[in-house]
Amino acid sequence: MEKDNSPGIIDFSNLASLKKFTRDELKSHGILVQSKTYKKPKTLPLENGDTISTTSGQIVNFYKQGPIIYMEVSGTIYRPKVEVEHISGIFKDFSTKDLNLEEFSQLNTHDLKCPLCTRGFTNEQSLIDHCEDCNGSEQAEKQNSKQCPICLETFAAEKIQDHAERCAEQNFG
Repeated sequence: MEKDNSPGIIDFSNLASLKKFTRDELKSHGILVQSKTYKKPKTLPLENGDTISTTSGQIVNFYKQGPIIYMEVSGTIYRPKVEVEHISGIFKDFSTKDLNLEEFSQLNTHDLKCPLCTRGFTNEQSLIDHCEDCNGSEQAEKQNSKQCPICLETFAAEKIQDHAERCAEQNFG
């Protein structure tokens, strides 16, 4: 049986796996790619509240997969904070139909992913708590993790008690 090398679900935490596909292959699977060279240094906002600075002449690659936008700066993948009105300016080589801007208003928080291990989260605080201890290996993390009995999210064993108490307070008063 021949191995399927189609993009399918892309692991954006692994730039090497992303780069093995051509732009046409990515586009045929619904992933838009746009490169932008900044003429002047620019500070770009990130979804997590941080910023990343570019230098003049630096190339930044943007990827749009459904309603999620990723960007690659100097070999690292980030989630930029992009206002809907700026999307067509970033992905200038694509039509409005390709961009499907309506889907951005339907974006939900289930799409928050750890940039190291790609595990998904339902809220930003859970993602932040996870990232404090993530070493990029979901397998190793699973061995040292416990599931919250309330929200069913998984946390490092040493953090589950605090999380469960906060979760119970938030959900049950």
